[in-house]
Amino acid sequence: MDVVYHIFHGLCHQMPERALSAGGFSMPLCARCAGLYIGLLVALPYLLYRALTEPLAVTKPVIAAAAAAAVLFAADGVANAVGLWDTPKALRFGTGIALGAALSPLVSVLFATTAGIARARPAGAPLFAALAVASAALTAANLAGSPSLLIVESYAAAAGALLFLGVIHTALLVLVLTPRRMLVAAVVAVFTVSGQLALLSGVRTLFGF
Repeated sequence: MDVVYHIFHGLCHQMPERALSAGGFSMPLCARCAGLYIGLLVALPYLLYRALTEPLAVTKPVIAAAAAAAVLFAADGVANAVGLWDTPKALRFGTGIALGAALSPLVSVLFATTAGIARARPAGAPLFAALAVASAALTAANLAGSPSLLIVESYAAAAGALLFLGVIHTALLVLVLTPRRMLVAAVVAVFTVSGQLALLSGVRTLFGF
């Protein structure tokens, strides 16, 4: 779990009072960040596969879903920060997982477009229904207060964060190295992601926040 803590040291404020906890175990990141990165882990691998192997495009419903999830995520965060209300941690997790799942189609198409593969065809409604059901089920599962589940979710969130950063870094490197060198870009991305995490963690340590 120390590895998970260090991964999120530069990505999350890690306030214990905002983390999901049960049975003496507290997740090493806040509920919103946990939901966000787990949402990405749930949706992004499959959508990346689809975007790289068949036509997949960003449509208006996809953009609307991502925008709605982002507004809900941000509005709830701001409202809690200024003291308008205090959202239960399980629901904070829910806003995070909804945003992670909703952003995954955009990230997938962005990556495929950068690689010169994406073509025009919308993702079907069953896919988004499945993502909504999975997000709701994971959110509800946290209400049971299982420490074993929270441990698994901690590692899942770390995997989701690394996957997301890896995809973004690879896409940026492909712009420089060209799509033909995607494998090289992916390998280099491992080192740039590691450097980014170390830098963010160092900045947080330096300034004491």
